[in-house]
This record gives sequence, structure tokens and C-alpha cells, in this order.
Amino acid sequence: MSYGATVRFASDPNLYLPAVATRFEGMDVMNYMPLLYVPNAEEVAIIGPGKFVGEGEDWWDRAKDREEEAAEELYKLAEAGVPVNERIFGDPKVMLRPSFLQFYRSKNLYLDGSPPSSMGRCGHSPRLLRRYYDQACPRGNQRSQHGRYRD
Repeated sequence: MSYGATVRFASDPNLYLPAVATRFEGMDVMNYMPLLYVPNAEEVAIIGPGKFVGEGEDWWDRAKDREEEAAEELYKLAEAGVPVNERIFGDPKVMLRPSFLQFYRSKNLYLDGSPPSSMGRCGHSPRLLRRYYDQACPRGNQRSQHGRYRD
């Protein structure tokens, strides 16, 4: 992505439906499509000094009263062995925010350049990022007012 370029993602949840197979805190789930979604891919690179803007604060405002309860429900379903196609959370009533960036069941990935801005959820734990990607951890992340990491 070129220097000075900005990709700004919409914050309307309806644009990220229908629900897709994704992960939330390491658990497979059917949820809103991540803003930047790369499923079942190999040899993918996202490079350059441009900027991705995810409008994370808008997502937080929608989810703040419901996400903890929805996450607890997902934990219970996963522990009970409920099939992934029945763990459906892409719904404003059962709000799990989408990941900002997720390489779902993908391999040989490379990220280099500016970190995502206002990213909400990255979709990968730093441990997994370091294991699977070369330079994939967004740099400069800090905790937001909501206690989550953001740029």
C-alpha cells in the first residue's frame, strides 16, 4: 500500500454479514466477517506504509454492553462441543465485534508497514502472530480506554 494511502472500513455491522467462519479469542465461531478477511490462503503479503482505519471506537460503542455476555455464551458452547455452524454470533443482539484483520486457516503470510489504526480486535494473539507470521504484530499498540489494544 502506498505512502499516504488510507483504507477506511465502514462501521455498519450489516456490511459484514452474512456471518462467516472466524475466531473469537481462539474459538471458532460464525460471526461478522473480519474487516480484512483472508480465509484459506497461502503466500499472502500486505506491505507498505499506508494506513488501515477500522473505526474501532464505533464497534466498541455498539458492543460494550453485550460483548462480555456473548463471549461467555461462546465459551459455554465451545466447551460443550456445539458444532461451529451452530455458534452464530453475527447479530446485534448477541454482539461479538469482528476482528480487524484475520488470516483464517491461512499460512505463509507476511505483514510489514504501518500498523492498523483504530483496529478493534486483531484476530490473533501476539503468540500466534509471532509463530505464524514474519513481522506480523502491529507495532505501537496501546490499550484504549476500554482496556483493549489499539493503535
